[in-house]
Amino acid sequence: MLVFLGFGEILCMEKDPMLTFLCPFLSDDLQRLSVLKNVEYLDIANNSFSGIFGSDLLSNWHKIEVLDLSDNHIKGPLPDNLFEMSSLDILDLHGNGFNGTLPQRVKPESEMSFLALHENDLKGSISIVTQNLTQLKHLDLSGNWFDGPMDSLEKMSNLQYLSLAFNPKFQEGPIPSISKLSNLVDLSLKQTTRTGSLPDGFGSMSGLVLLDLSFNQLVGTIPEDLGAATALQYLFLNRNKLTGSIPESFSGLTKLQTLLLDRNELKGPSNPICENKPEPLGSFIADCDEINCPTSCCTECCLDSSPDAIDLCEDLVWDEAMDPVAEYKSKRSIYVSNNDNIIYPTSKPQTVDTSTEADPDDDGP
Repeated sequence: MLVFLGFGEILCMEKDPMLTFLCPFLSDDLQRLSVLKNVEYLDIANNSFSGIFGSDLLSNWHKIEVLDLSDNHIKGPLPDNLFEMSSLDILDLHGNGFNGTLPQRVKPESEMSFLALHENDLKGSISIVTQNLTQLKHLDLSGNWFDGPMDSLEKMSNLQYLSLAFNPKFQEGPIPSISKLSNLVDLSLKQTTRTGSLPDGFGSMSGLVLLDLSFNQLVGTIPEDLGAATALQYLFLNRNKLTGSIPESFSGLTKLQTLLLDRNELKGPSNPICENKPEPLGSFIADCDEINCPTSCCTECCLDSSPDAIDLCEDLVWDEAMDPVAEYKSKRSIYVSNNDNIIYPTSKPQTVDTSTEADPDDDGP
């Protein structure tokens, strides 16, 4: 049974719970859906459901494969059995008020491929996910209050999309080893209290399109190895304590569209970026009193040598891409990085125009 309830439309049920249809209500208690014993696909995103998402309710959905409860008003802890549902492949609970820690029980042979828990109030450690849900291709835990260490990611070799951004209470520490994450397309560790130097290994990620390590406390020089990540289109290293100069290897980043280096301690010429390019970058922001960047190349120059200078960059907000196109039946629009559309590669590409209502009878590809 497939149930799609989006864009302000909520399930109405008759006496037989297998007979379902849509009606234009705007809010309801999540417990009302407990009668859906045989549901396999349930999408109630972008509604006003409220209440608690308890273990008993989830147990009723023992055949669930795709579950999207995102952007509602559901609060309380996550169900203890959330990671024990053997059939669950895609799980999206973002944009609610879930709190507490991640469930600590997990089914060892979990085949979950998509997990989005961003924009909640979760805390504690993420190790139950990074050490056990190793089939994940998409993991977004951003916008929470996780306060444990950023554990090793070595087991997450299937990941294509990883965002742990906007978790300012992570225990301070270096960027975890990423040498085995060769499938990554999009990686954001923005504002996650990362310290130490940039590790080698990014150059081996042949498909990496976006890398956001901004708003941390990273030190040292930018490794030449990073210039070997030739698929990069978006590189955010701003608001750190990086030193040295722009690596010569950056001349090989021919697909680069956005480069943010401001608020570091970088110095020297911008030649690897500004010379021998067919056209300038769409956005190149640097501290131009330290980096010799002509106005024909730098789109914004940040000033910090004079205390009276107006900093043109202080109010700029650059957020990395969120929520790309998912596989299977889940409704997703293409994600946006500073107004530039990026196609997120999947084995079954699917772009849905969210300005139109999806057909509840369409099972997708």
